[in-house]
Amino acid sequence: SKLAWVGHDSSISVADAAKEMMVMKLRTDLLPMLTLTWITPNTLVAAGHNCVPITFNVAQGGSVTMGARLEEDKKQEATGASSAMRMFQNKDRLGQSELESKLNTTHQNQISELRIHSGDKGSVGTISTCAGTASWSSGTSRPSPAR
Repeated sequence: SKLAWVGHDSSISVADAAKEMMVMKLRTDLLPMLTLTWITPNTLVAAGHNCVPITFNVAQGGSVTMGARLEEDKKQEATGASSAMRMFQNKDRLGQSELESKLNTTHQNQISELRIHSGDKGSVGTISTCAGTASWSSGTSRPSPAR
């Protein structure tokens, strides 16, 4: 049996009861994660302030490694002078006083909870946010978001 948790220092820790509660810890360069869930006996998926779930693998040898993002970045609009000019034209035409921004991910806010949407702990098909606003396929390759 294994127990996993996320830390405010952007780390993931796993305690393994079969190895006398040995604690494995991986510090990441990601924004802090808020939630995680197991999708196989040696793989978990975590999400948080990065707005995208990421898989992590727990090796029998006692290490935790980062796997794949469950979503590729979406393409942004053109950048440069033309997009800046278009932005100011839209502000003028629509009377907008505040600049709106949109992330290049399906989920537009931190992910505070993940749930198994289809399958079970041994063979998860898809995971979703608690509100069901976004769901992702949990395959081993880099899947696109499920809709």
